[in-house]
Amino acid sequence: MKYTLNFALHLKKEGEYIVYDRESFAEKPIGISVPDIVTIFEKLIQSFETTGLLEQLLPEVQDANPDQEERVQGEVKELDRQSSQKSHIKSLSGQVYYCQSQKLKDSQAFHEFTKDLVQYLNSCLSKINADNFLKEDTSNLVSGIKEVFELRNYLIIYIRTSKKQYKEGYLYVMEN
Repeated sequence: MKYTLNFALHLKKEGEYIVYDRESFAEKPIGISVPDIVTIFEKLIQSFETTGLLEQLLPEVQDANPDQEERVQGEVKELDRQSSQKSHIKSLSGQVYYCQSQKLKDSQAFHEFTKDLVQYLNSCLSKINADNFLKEDTSNLVSGIKEVFELRNYLIIYIRTSKKQYKEGYLYVMEN
């Protein structure tokens, strides 16, 4: 299992589902893919809320020439007809885990998460020495260390911040 972690300044909801809105994200997401880090991360996201993720609706077509407009309108009508035949559940495109950053900051789950990351980091560092530093079998350890620091830097920006807009934002996790 792999995850993508992002920070959303606000969540756009449609009923009980969250609508994917790329423009609400603060910056590029980070991936969590090293198996040991994924295991640690999964313990954290158990404390998050979970819901379905809907794709954002297609924007309306504007400023098309007459030939293109007629073709586009025909395609839109066909899409409308198809979507009206489908149930709301079929438009679900995945699952999302989310948590308001301010709530996470002081939670026991976040404290355990950071503690587990430090233990993992210490373990990796203790396994690397001058004899195996350049060997390929340490690549997974180095990847894990790199991922821990990427995660750390990301969380410092969005969880340990004093910026009001970030305090009211959400950590947003999608499964890959």
